[in-house]
Amino acid sequence: MEDRIRELLYDRYIRPTEKKREHYVGVEVELPIVNITGKGTEHSVCKDAFLRAVSFFGLI
Repeated sequence: MEDRIRELLYDRYIRPTEKKREHYVGVEVELPIVNITGKGTEHSVCKDAFLRAVSFFGLI
């Protein structure tokens, strides 16, 4: 199932960017990270989530 989700996300958001175009548009993706206990979010959690997303989507 994870492979299917990855494929759908890739086809929807990444594949269209592979086409050669005259004009480019920047896109910013926000992913709020909230500590459900109401306390502050640990920076290590944010960093780990970012690194996992980069790895999952094959961005590096």
